[in-house]
Amino acid sequence: MRLISVVMGEDTSQNRTTDTVSLLNYGFNTYKLNTIVSKDTKIGKIKINKGKIENVELQVKDDVTELLSVNEKAKEYTLDVQTDNINAPVKIGTKVGVLHVKYKNKTIYEVDLTVKENVNKANIWDLYKRNFKRIISGN
Repeated sequence: MRLISVVMGEDTSQNRTTDTVSLLNYGFNTYKLNTIVSKDTKIGKIKINKGKIENVELQVKDDVTELLSVNEKAKEYTLDVQTDNINAPVKIGTKVGVLHVKYKNKTIYEVDLTVKENVNKANIWDLYKRNFKRIISGN
């Protein structure tokens, strides 16, 4: 959490410093930052068409946070994942879908989803082996 203090109209540097310290202390003592979804949270998996890796984990690009008063409890949010049909290659940071953070069935935040690791395009041999395993296993 970052707070910025702007003090205007004070006649001395000491008065500006005192007011700034008071404002920042008030802000840090009155509010807290609640992390709803962290960048490290596993959101789910997505299938990558024609990728060396078939399924890769999803993550949010940035932390999803909210500002609460110190006495306020965190709300119970639901997460709704919407992904696109993705073809390889895919790099970390590429948008592959959207995470809707909902409270009482109303979308509060929309955050871009990305993959946790780079996925290169599969060559013909990788696709052959993958399909052969599926045939053998009966899928």
